[in-house]
Amino acid sequence: MQIRKILKDDDLHSVGCYVQTCAHIEHLMWLYMWLEKPAHPKDEAAKKRIMELRLSTTSLIDHCEKHIKKISDR
Repeated sequence: MQIRKILKDDDLHSVGCYVQTCAHIEHLMWLYMWLEKPAHPKDEAAKKRIMELRLSTTSLIDHCEKHIKKISDR
């Protein structure tokens, strides 16, 4: 692999841990949004909404920002 010629194994391992941590955080945020407003399998609009959040980090971040504003008003 070409990347191993550029990065030392320890550095490559650190980058991998960072990327994996980011992916876990993103997945947990998506799961929280799903648990907050679940998508029933027969509700096509809800399925589309939750899958859009799953497939687009930008949409997930935007949705989380709006959600935080809503719950901070409670």
